[in-house]
Amino acid sequence: MNVFITGGTGNLGEEISYGLRRLGYSVRALVRQIQASSSQRLLQQEIELCQGNLLEPETYQHLIIDADIIVHCAADYTNYSQVDNIAVDTFLAVCKSYPYKKRRLLYTSGIMCYAEQTPTTKLLTEEDRTLTDGWVIRDRVRNEQKVLENPFIYGCVIRPAWVYGKTSRHFIQYFLKTLENPSTILVTHPQISWSEIHIDDLVRFYQLVCESDPDLIRSQIFNVSDHSQYTNMEIARVYTQAMNWHGELIEDHEEKEQSEQWKFCNRTILVDSSKATKILGFKCKHKLMLDDVKILKQTCLARHQIL
Repeated sequence: MNVFITGGTGNLGEEISYGLRRLGYSVRALVRQIQASSSQRLLQQEIELCQGNLLEPETYQHLIIDADIIVHCAADYTNYSQVDNIAVDTFLAVCKSYPYKKRRLLYTSGIMCYAEQTPTTKLLTEEDRTLTDGWVIRDRVRNEQKVLENPFIYGCVIRPAWVYGKTSRHFIQYFLKTLENPSTILVTHPQISWSEIHIDDLVRFYQLVCESDPDLIRSQIFNVSDHSQYTNMEIARVYTQAMNWHGELIEDHEEKEQSEQWKFCNRTILVDSSKATKILGFKCKHKLMLDDVKILKQTCLARHQIL
């Protein structure tokens, strides 16, 4: 079976590409520059490269026609609305024009589309209220609905928790900030919590969606997370201790002028992913993040050539 993936050079798309190739799929990744080092890494792992631009549908429409599965992971946050709208509209238009086979379309969203709840410790399900405005969210939620409601595809929306592990940059600042041995480290919004998921567990979920009965995933939204509920301060404390740092963590509760992106991300969002277990049998296999901090530290330092 043929897979067409967008965002293949990103942290998530790259790992999904490898995971689907390991299952025997022929994977074709849309890249802007074939000679870029990030593209060449894909090629070295048997991922076919196709040069194109999501803003230029003529550069990738033929890939949609040939695909059995479309995995949309690309997220250009410098021009999110235009890129995502054109990409999704192109996927759906081509699938309608070539209905001789019904393709799976996996739309990658995220748990931050949910509105913050009261109490904030409530685990949010796929039925809970989403935001209608704010950074990138209006178009993301709208495009989710396009995918879910389209009759010419097996459309599925995947909302990953905050992804950590391997090349992910999430949370590693608490390793890196200790390197110059400062006396204090500021922890902004220390009591905020997010659900998390290791990249390998998330890749396994994409594999399950691609391998499952398509009627099981059609018009479905899935939260994908482990059951951790760490606060920002708990993460900072364990990460800095792993670096043998003995300074002081300072809680910063002050509200400052921040970007819309910063405000969007700095909210407590905890999700329930039992639907993924009930329908597809999904279970996380990795340890929870703070139980695996030793290897996460070593990986981070190796990536930054510090070891």
